[in-house]
Amino acid sequence: MYAPDGYEQGSSIAHLDEDTYPFESANALMTPFAEQAETNRLPGPIVCGQLLDMGWPLGTGCEKYFQTLFAVSVQDANGQGGSRTLSWSERSNADIQEYIVDRRYFDGGFEEVKRVDASEVTGSTLTVEDLGLGAFTFRLRWVEGDGTEETSPERVRDTITVGEVGTTITDRDEQERGTVDVSWTVPPGTSSDFVYRVERREGEEGAFRPVGTVPQESDAGDEQTKQYTAERQTPGRYEYRVRAQDESGNAVTSTSRAVEIGFEGDVYALGPYPNPVRETASFDLTARESQSVTVEVYNTIGERVYRDQREVRAQDPSFLSIDASQWASGVYFLRLRGDGSVRQTKKMIVVQ
Repeated sequence: MYAPDGYEQGSSIAHLDEDTYPFESANALMTPFAEQAETNRLPGPIVCGQLLDMGWPLGTGCEKYFQTLFAVSVQDANGQGGSRTLSWSERSNADIQEYIVDRRYFDGGFEEVKRVDASEVTGSTLTVEDLGLGAFTFRLRWVEGDGTEETSPERVRDTITVGEVGTTITDRDEQERGTVDVSWTVPPGTSSDFVYRVERREGEEGAFRPVGTVPQESDAGDEQTKQYTAERQTPGRYEYRVRAQDESGNAVTSTSRAVEIGFEGDVYALGPYPNPVRETASFDLTARESQSVTVEVYNTIGERVYRDQREVRAQDPSFLSIDASQWASGVYFLRLRGDGSVRQTKKMIVVQ
């Protein structure tokens, strides 16, 4: 304790001795003086022991001084997508005979997934293989030499989703629309309960929407590759991702992957379709630069029968539709005018 010959109010007895526990040593936080630029974030084992003796609950910073095993963490098992490695620290005099790893799948209960004799463990690490897809919580238990079983209070979490999504443009049709192959891998151990919903976002903003579903045909004993083909994709920029969901509604979602279907010129316009039109005329529009586009329709005597203003983002495929159900049969001209580069006139026929 800090106990100088002359009693110092607020320092004597209430602190540890500065000379015994010097600058930035394990117990330096509780000495009476702080050096310039001295940093301490933990109280050290002495004060932790005092708090324990007084009956205070300890946080993880103090628990490590009194537990046999502490500092549990989890990481990818060297690129093995469906496996995870647990690591930890333990007291130098620990007498551990056996290690047990428990796993919780999403919000379910813990279940034992691995039990290993301590003599088979090197470097305080254990790898759990073939976990499959899911959001997991792990805990570590151990059996000491006297038969006592203990559990680390630390819980470590990790999520295993499908392997990196790949996108490849494999074909272009006569209207410049592209075929996009979306592929991904499923890690070993994945249950056949999973289905894979492919989701797409047009441009760089907005929501992802489902475009197709691929089932899991069997339990994935080995890594599997899945694929979905999106046909007739209008030129522009897209992002694809995969959401894997089991029959209970538990789901994990991959990171997204962008793909861009190029086009010539400053604007791509397809439509109107169908042509002739009976009820609704639709067309696709992609502009190289963001701009405001005016959509107008005129009849053969020059009367404007329709006008609308649309905001079009750069490289963002836009779907536009016009209600023509109340128009008389005949020939009409659809005109697109932008504040940038968009200048298009299309002929369409309405048949009622």
